[in-house]
Amino acid sequence: MRRKLIPKQPLPQTDTVAYDKKQCRQGREADILFRAARAWDCMDDFRKERERNKRYMYGDQWGDPVEYCGRTITEEEYIRMQGNIPLKNNLIRRLARIVIGVYRNQSKSPVCIARDREEQKLGETMSTILEYNNKLNEKKELDARMFEEFLISGLAVQKEVYSMRGGRQDCWTDNVNPNFFFMDGQMNDIRMDDVSIIGELHDLTFGQLASAFAKSDADLQRLEDIYKKARNRDVLANYIDTFRRNTHDYVSFLQPYDLSLCRVVEVWTQEQRKALWCHDWLEGDAYIDSYGNLKAIRQENATRMEENRMKDAAGNYLLDENGNIRLYMPEEQVPLIEYEYIIENYWYYRFLSPFGDVLEEGESPYAHGEHPYTVKAYPYIDGEIHPFVGDIIDQQRYINHYIILNDFIVKASAKGVLVVDESSIPEDMNIEDIAEEWTRFNGVIKLKLKEGAKPPQQLVNNSKVQGLQDMITLQMQLMDDVSGVHGALQGKQASSGTSGVLYQQQANNASTSIIDLLETYSSFLTADAKKKLKNIQQFYDEPLTVKVAGRSAVVRYDPQTMGGIDFDLAITESYDTPVYRALNNELLLQLLNAKQITIEQMLQVGAFPFGDQLLQLIQTQKQELERQQQQMVAAQQQGAAVPQQA
Repeated sequence: MRRKLIPKQPLPQTDTVAYDKKQCRQGREADILFRAARAWDCMDDFRKERERNKRYMYGDQWGDPVEYCGRTITEEEYIRMQGNIPLKNNLIRRLARIVIGVYRNQSKSPVCIARDREEQKLGETMSTILEYNNKLNEKKELDARMFEEFLISGLAVQKEVYSMRGGRQDCWTDNVNPNFFFMDGQMNDIRMDDVSIIGELHDLTFGQLASAFAKSDADLQRLEDIYKKARNRDVLANYIDTFRRNTHDYVSFLQPYDLSLCRVVEVWTQEQRKALWCHDWLEGDAYIDSYGNLKAIRQENATRMEENRMKDAAGNYLLDENGNIRLYMPEEQVPLIEYEYIIENYWYYRFLSPFGDVLEEGESPYAHGEHPYTVKAYPYIDGEIHPFVGDIIDQQRYINHYIILNDFIVKASAKGVLVVDESSIPEDMNIEDIAEEWTRFNGVIKLKLKEGAKPPQQLVNNSKVQGLQDMITLQMQLMDDVSGVHGALQGKQASSGTSGVLYQQQANNASTSIIDLLETYSSFLTADAKKKLKNIQQFYDEPLTVKVAGRSAVVRYDPQTMGGIDFDLAITESYDTPVYRALNNELLLQLLNAKQITIEQMLQVGAFPFGDQLLQLIQTQKQELERQQQQMVAAQQQGAAVPQQA
């Protein structure tokens, strides 16, 4: 009797990275590439909806497919086949510009607040450093464009990295195109804390590829060998034929649209490994340590227990009257390193070729220990995204349909048609003569009207359909109501007799409907600023002196002092606004008139257009006066010393 073979059960994956390396073939992380491809495929419907919303946002509003005679064509082609012009009135763009204007009018900026109130001065310094880095990245413009993307797709993604750009090593912020972005499709947490895989697609020239990943001639040769085939469509199709291809005409997972570029897949995955949760009672630290250090921890505890035993100068143990070794403190009070076995979650990155070749990999190099992406989806209920633009597309379509209907009715109606009774035309004139005379200034038409004949008359149709204009007006009102952008928020002129206070109150009330959208985006900016803050504390490892444009104060950043501070961060109204500067300057002038401050203090704190130049002139004049006084004192002392010598 043949014995049935039982397959050997795989060992538990206590170290997922080591397990993946053991499973990979020919140095290729095919499994990770498959995971990334599945995550990218899960976002296919999102990319299609984003593309449709973008078309409607920027005026291409007749691109939806329709079935006609057994083939699929666009609505624009169908309308032209009917002899009509695909007219449109883009109201979506107008509403989006209004919402973007409301966002930019907020003038908010991140402010650091030290959790220890005694370190609040350091929080103000870090706020200035953060503002300095934001200006370096043109963060205000990046945030505005990302907010526009947030309205279109409902997904905002920014990336915080530390790299060399333009000969400068610094912390940089990038906006990520959602078409080239992928993440888990099984998430439900609005904070995106349950993501396990995230990344993006990069299209690089071979020179950029070599600059990023080649550290030797052997690496350069390896990259050449990989990308000789990585840009061949037939080779890619034969190598991996399970991925969706050409989901969009210009976006594919495996290859770039421009075949002269090299596709690199950046993948960040959350991995697991055995670790120790330690609490060092001697140092007062709680930390996670590698499981491989278990022997060293036990040795350290044994050393501390040994040091607790009293010895004489010769190194012999001192005994008490009972013959026991004398201790400095009871053994249960010795400050040891307590540890607990855990499975640690950590982030691991890989840069892969379309074949799964690992170009670079490693643990997260950032002090925050996470991936560099900040993601916010709106509203993200049951993992679904419903953007602002998608809510008002139906009203836009109705308006476009009514506009075309009105145009068709106008073209098909009578417009100044001349009707002439044939029996009234005299013998010496024809119909062309009557038409010419009818349109001529002071024209005269001779008629011979017979009994029952009618004089020429012009038929004019007012080309109005009952209720059509009302339907267009109704849809425009519905668009305002659905979007929440209406009334004073649009900047419409107030009715006669409306006070300024009432109009401002109406604008504030109108903005209530989009507060949720604005606050959600503010939380996104806060999360991104926290990652930037951690990067600054990690990578700004040399003293730095910063002066932000528009401010007189000079800030000095000391990494030894700032590196270990735990900051809270909030997005608040920026002080760099014309209204705030005017109020601040007015208060300083009042204090100066009351002789509570000096003019130097006013110029240092205030925001005057000429403040820096005037302050420099005053300081220069003061230094010159002090120098002259010192010379006078020295001359007097010298003159007094001469008679004494005589």
